[in-house]
Amino acid sequence: MAPALGVAYFGVRRDLRAEGLPNTNFWIHPTYDLEPLYAEARGGRFHTRPVCFVFSSSLKDPGNRRAAPEGYSNLELVTVVPSQPEAWGTTLQEMADGTYEKNPIYLQTKQELAERLLAAAERVLPGLRRDVDCCEVSSPMTHTRFTGSTGGTSYGIALIPKQFLFHRPGPATEIGGLYICGANSVAGHGIPGAMWSGVLAASRVVGDQVLKSVMTRSV
Repeated sequence: MAPALGVAYFGVRRDLRAEGLPNTNFWIHPTYDLEPLYAEARGGRFHTRPVCFVFSSSLKDPGNRRAAPEGYSNLELVTVVPSQPEAWGTTLQEMADGTYEKNPIYLQTKQELAERLLAAAERVLPGLRRDVDCCEVSSPMTHTRFTGSTGGTSYGIALIPKQFLFHRPGPATEIGGLYICGANSVAGHGIPGAMWSGVLAASRVVGDQVLKSVMTRSV
């Protein structure tokens, strides 16, 4: 499976759009060599200076006040994290019975992750920490609980050579009328991959005109 992600969601007392922050994503890397960071996560350890992916729903959809009220902004900080429950101070049994949510070590580990991500994000948003109004952190346990994802991954089957392109399942199955799409399919993971897999599945159901329409944007 692809690595698991930890996400810190912040409500900040800043209007990022009014500040002129562009509607873009920021990748904050502590080093050019990312392999040790992934190795740390695979080994069940948190990196002290994590990679941080920064984006804001308030910038992407400024007219949507459900993301954040007037004068505030929504901010999401994402990084690669260990998928093992033990790394978060909990267990498979606590995951199964739901008690992990109240485990003080688990809660402390989430808080520490949020602090590290804030420190990274301040490289592009100076003074961010003092403007934080609220914070919620999702862990691999959260993703497994709400989406059923194996190991808490957000990306499904790993994009490695032996599981790439046609080594992944296509839209059709051997069961008549059953088609599949999503991050585990041949189109790959992420938003573009998942969306493209839906186009491929729809094309198998109703015909190539769907694919042609999307490719030519003549919908």
